[in-house]
Amino acid sequence: MLGALDRAGATLPPRTAITQAERDLDRAATLLRVRRESALDAAGRLDAAVAGQAAAATGLRRASADRSLPVERLDPTATALDRFDRLGMELRHAHDSADIAGVLAGEAAERQAEAEEKSEAAGQAARTAHARHDEKDEELRTLSASIGAEATRVLAEVADTEEAVTDAEQRVFEDALLGQLAGQIHRRTIEARDLVDAMDQQMRARRMSSGLTVGVGWRLSDDLDPEQREVCKLLERDPARLGPGQLTTLRRHFAARIKSVRAQAPEKPYRELLAEVLDYRQWRVFAFTLHRPGGVSEPLTRARHSQLSGGEQSVSLHLPLFAAANALFGSARPDAPRLLGLDEAFASVDDNGRGELMSLAKQFDLDLFMTGYDLWATHPAVTGCAHYDLSHSTVEHAVSTVLLVWDGTVNVADFDGTLAAALGSPSTRTVASHA
Repeated sequence: MLGALDRAGATLPPRTAITQAERDLDRAATLLRVRRESALDAAGRLDAAVAGQAAAATGLRRASADRSLPVERLDPTATALDRFDRLGMELRHAHDSADIAGVLAGEAAERQAEAEEKSEAAGQAARTAHARHDEKDEELRTLSASIGAEATRVLAEVADTEEAVTDAEQRVFEDALLGQLAGQIHRRTIEARDLVDAMDQQMRARRMSSGLTVGVGWRLSDDLDPEQREVCKLLERDPARLGPGQLTTLRRHFAARIKSVRAQAPEKPYRELLAEVLDYRQWRVFAFTLHRPGGVSEPLTRARHSQLSGGEQSVSLHLPLFAAANALFGSARPDAPRLLGLDEAFASVDDNGRGELMSLAKQFDLDLFMTGYDLWATHPAVTGCAHYDLSHSTVEHAVSTVLLVWDGTVNVADFDGTLAAALGSPSTRTVASHA
């Protein structure tokens, strides 16, 4: 039915011929008006010339009646004759102009007749077109009336179906995308939690000389609101087992968070905005616990840390560092170096505390590269270490070095470079001393 409507509309005659005929009629009318004005002007000039000719003839008759003019009237008579000649010339020009005006008027009349014929033809075409248009319009109205209610109902059903399908597709797409994101956050959260649990077990297995040990946990931040806590709990579960209502909760939460962050920083790129909203690391904090012999534990806060002894404070700070480094190196190849650099290592820690920290590093199988003042790794727990003792000379403006190697029992000094060469040193920065 709709195709019949389109075909009926397509058969309506175009208005191009009518518009063109109307434009030709307007141009012909304008040209006729110009020609008429030219004819009127020429007629006026002709009337003036005829009047002048009559006046000249009257003067001539008078001059003929008075042929025996006295001498004093000869000049006026000559002047009148000159005027008569000039008027004759003007009269001839007037006659010529009148002839031209007549020709132009004839042409204008012919064009007017042609324009009238075209106008009549255009009018007839317009009337025919209007009649056909009215006829087709009547057919269209009849056809529309016959299918109006049914077509309206069908179109409404189609629109409703398309909208329903679009909404359903949108929900399926969002749920699939949200499921993938939730799956990634779930896997990374579980991996991080397992890593922290492993660190906690390793730390609690290594006690200080006082019997204390430190544990670590990864819990939800106190700054989270109830809705964020619910979302975090959902993300700890397998996304494939989440129901439609739980996915709706996730979708609503992240949509609100994106809208809020966008309002606070509208210039931020969308990639950075999503990275901020989906950063699961901001939802949790590390919490340390102090475990005493007998199973008594308490949160290790700043205030509680300040009440520990100097050695206990140092161990409680370095133990999480060593455990984190051990966890990081555990994800590398077995033959990868496990090197940890410490600048100003174990500062303000007494010799017993340093020995305990180096023992912890040995237990974690870490290789330490350290700098410090009066720092020696000569402790029974350390099975081997190379020291470079640096001495600055203000007189010679130079720094001298001495290599000392700890073999677990004694420090061996290398004064001639033999030990350094045995350890593989190329000695490219060594300058021989003067005797």
